[in-house]
Amino acid sequence: MIKRWRHKVSAQRDTIRGNNDHPLSEFSQARPELEGLQSRVRDLEWDLAEATYLSSVFDVSLLRIRDELWTTKEEIVTREYVGSLHGGSAQGGSPPPDRAIGQPDPAVPDRDQAWVEVSRLTRELAVAQGSVNALTAERNSDQSDLAAITAERDRLQTQLTTASSKIAQFEHERDDALTS
Repeated sequence: MIKRWRHKVSAQRDTIRGNNDHPLSEFSQARPELEGLQSRVRDLEWDLAEATYLSSVFDVSLLRIRDELWTTKEEIVTREYVGSLHGGSAQGGSPPPDRAIGQPDPAVPDRDQAWVEVSRLTRELAVAQGSVNALTAERNSDQSDLAAITAERDRLQTQLTTASSKIAQFEHERDDALTS
């Protein structure tokens, strides 16, 4: 009778040990993967913060360039309008007496310089808009990666919790079997 009981307890103990080994191996395999995902989440959060910061910096730069462009265009329009009112002179008044009709207006170089400045600012604006678009795309990609990795981390955390509860249950069953 005692031999049968010992054999039964021994078989139960071996079964419990076998059952404990599987969750323990899952647990040990899941931990490094979970830690790696947590590290990746932290990296993506830093990347997202950096992309957001750079995006705001480019937004400020973009606004500054737009303001400069607007101001330059207003100056050009104003000079042309004033020049048309005063016989071609952007400074006002009538054309200087020493300038004969058909001679170039001295305001033309200023206007040409202003158009060059408008062209330069337009190019800077296009570059800044391209940078903002690239950073926005990178930020969106980082947010997508972060969401996927967070979901994977949560899935592994659930597996880890399940494995831990199985281990606790098997240990409890083992203790019950050994004390019975």
